[in-house]
Formats: sequence, structure tokens, C-alpha cells
Amino acid sequence: MPLGGWPMKVCGNRLLILSLILSWLAVPGAVPAADDGSRVFQELKCGLCHKPDQKGAGPNLQSIAQAYDQQREGLIAYLTGTNEARMGIAKPDLMKGSLGKIQQRSAEDIAALAAHLLSFKPR
Repeated sequence: MPLGGWPMKVCGNRLLILSLILSWLAVPGAVPAADDGSRVFQELKCGLCHKPDQKGAGPNLQSIAQAYDQQREGLIAYLTGTNEARMGIAKPDLMKGSLGKIQQRSAEDIAALAAHLLSFKPR
């Protein structure tokens, strides 16, 4: 049943994103570390397709970080399924399955994964 006119999935994901942002503001040092995200990245086997350079099957990590520069919330929204990707996806069916696995993780894991991905921004 829709909540406030929003389908439950969209509403739930928006609440997840809002709760993450509020928790970061409420607790000093609560922004997830990229190191925790590295663990999540490895556990989900994201590195099979996404690599720091151009040699992976998916977009490289620097390109992802550039596409979401200063847009942590946008990246989290993509990972939780509420927004489309900001870049082309060559294998959308493969990524759809991976996103399903990401969305089964905790809000903290998703936020940490986003922090890890954003840490690859070229200097």
C-alpha cells in the first residue's frame, strides 16, 4: 500500500537515505570509512568488473567517483535503487543482479561502499 502517495519501495529507500544522512549529522565521526567499504566491495565481488583503471568489464572506479563527485547521496540513492545511474551501464542485467545483492546489505554497509567508491576520485 502506498505511503503518502509513494510506492512502499521508493518511500522505504527514501527513508533509508534520510536516516543515513541524519545519523551522520547526529554522531561525530559517524560517516562511514572507505576502509569498511573496501570490505563490502570485496565481499560483494565488485572488483570482478570494477577496477581502478580501464581494464574491467564495468566502469572503472575513478569514472564512478568522478560521476558522483560531491554527490554521496546520489550514489547511495543509486545503490539502494531509488535513482538511475549517472553513467551508462554496458551490462544492465548483470548490474541489476549486483544491485539486488547490495540492497540486501545494511544501511551502514551501503554507505561505507559509497564512501569507498568515492575515494577513487582522481586527485
